[in-house]
Amino acid sequence: MPPMKTEMEEQTVSSVTVAEAVIHEKSDMKLRLSERLAGHQAARRAAQKAALNITDTSVAYFESGAPFFLNEKSVNLSISHSGKRAVAAIAQHSVGIDIEKIRNRSKTMLTHICATSELNQADCLTKDTKLTALWTIKESVMKAARKGLSWPPKKVLVLQITSTGEGYESSVKDPEDHIWQVNTTIDPRGYVISIAIPWQKKK
Repeated sequence: MPPMKTEMEEQTVSSVTVAEAVIHEKSDMKLRLSERLAGHQAARRAAQKAALNITDTSVAYFESGAPFFLNEKSVNLSISHSGKRAVAAIAQHSVGIDIEKIRNRSKTMLTHICATSELNQADCLTKDTKLTALWTIKESVMKAARKGLSWPPKKVLVLQITSTGEGYESSVKDPEDHIWQVNTTIDPRGYVISIAIPWQKKK
């Protein structure tokens, strides 16, 4: 997966269209609203870019918290935000996206979300980048499956992480034994972005 482009630009990754928006609001009281609005803006931009007939890009939410286009539920939508960035991904199949700013991660969190076998992968990454990447990989799968944190992160198992030269590709098994393909980018602005889709056999 090629690196995410600059602010407010879009890209298409395989069968998934991704777009980005900037979170401008700095007030803590309005931050949550600003994050949601930026996520909606990213969703609209992805819809405009995709080769899909989406006439109404109004965003609503299922009880689980998963977003969807209000009048186009056949198109799958995923939104994430971190720091000053919001991203959205849309596809005609299951899709999940997660973005996280790279920061110090505690050992407690590490043991809570990761198995030892997962921590032994991607040795070229620093500890904080690796843990952030593992979290975005798991979170993107939980979003794609529409399960969220009802699945314990440790039960979403990263089987393998492979460098692609432009990022990383992972195979992930969820608690229901489904396999997911996750593409991860380490962004030069200090973010990790992961996109999960159902596993696709190599041609």
